[in-house]
Amino acid sequence: MMMWHRAMPQSTDALPLALLGLVFDPVTLADAVSIVQSAALNRTRLVFATPNVNFSAGAAQDPEFRKQVLECRLSLVDGMPLVWIGRLLGLEIPERVAGSSLFEALQHSRHERPLRVFFFGGDPGVAQSASEALSGPGVKAAGYLDPGRGSIEDMSSDSIISEINAANADFLCVALGAVKGHHWIARNADRLNVPVISHLGAVVNFVARRISRAPMWMQRCGLEWAWRILREPKLVRRYAQDSLWLAGALLSQVLPGLLHRLEHRSSAAGFSWSIHGPTSGVKKLQLQGDLNHRALLDNPELRALVPEQGTQVTIDVAELRHLDSTGVAWLLRFCYSSKDIASIRLSGLSNEASRCLLRFGAGFIIREFA
Repeated sequence: MMMWHRAMPQSTDALPLALLGLVFDPVTLADAVSIVQSAALNRTRLVFATPNVNFSAGAAQDPEFRKQVLECRLSLVDGMPLVWIGRLLGLEIPERVAGSSLFEALQHSRHERPLRVFFFGGDPGVAQSASEALSGPGVKAAGYLDPGRGSIEDMSSDSIISEINAANADFLCVALGAVKGHHWIARNADRLNVPVISHLGAVVNFVARRISRAPMWMQRCGLEWAWRILREPKLVRRYAQDSLWLAGALLSQVLPGLLHRLEHRSSAAGFSWSIHGPTSGVKKLQLQGDLNHRALLDNPELRALVPEQGTQVTIDVAELRHLDSTGVAWLLRFCYSSKDIASIRLSGLSNEASRCLLRFGAGFIIREFA
């Protein structure tokens, strides 16, 4: 087995968390700035996501979009409802890290050199305006491109990819709508030479000064959505749909998860894991006990595992009794970050382990890998 290289928080305690079907890295804004700057300046590929309730709702309805978000090497908690729900469930989320807050912090930070930013997408003329208005010691404009409202195929032409690559940017800021943007990134990431890529739709409008961001007190109180609706009435339908989905998730996932948290006590048997296999191409990863935050802290080798190319991996979970949010997050990232290079299958999933997955919105992993 080889090592799994990921852009992860510097703190060994800040392990990923699962919530509402997605995985989040519980980092601070300062952590996120450091991770992005390091990847950009070292030319290390980092595709990161900024999931909010809209992302979670979209991922629940679009398996391909969900897969693309789960494959991101860094996933930030962008949404106060997610922070509140996570803390209600006992998850240690230090703060909300919105994509727009991260970009603002990058603008005002000072490092070895400013990051070269390329804007791609947005309403007609917005990318150009953002490129012309971009300011701050931490960034400089590398260029812009307005691909119009065509299909992903139309936006993935050789001429478009060549124009982006010719700019030699450090950071590609995509603004095509969350689902379409992540589909475009997934299709073209391997053709792009830009180290840091993310879909940050609102950022382009903010930088271009087409709309202003909510006052800080509204951001902290979780009322930024109200400000966005006042400035962009077309968002009413999206927020209404997201609210309905969230209400259902609160009843089907969060409430059962809260009751389970109050009732569950970890087994004294602890956790163990082992790898078996007759050949290099066939492996069985056996997990036993409680796969939780403490178990993953105590097993850094497990956190670093990823199969070799072409390996058939069976994850034997017949003796896995319980998973907490961190355990579910590890399982999701292992499966989804490995599925393009290996055959992954879950075996022997118990009723209790299945219920743990369902409580964090990850029941889909049973259908896709069992």
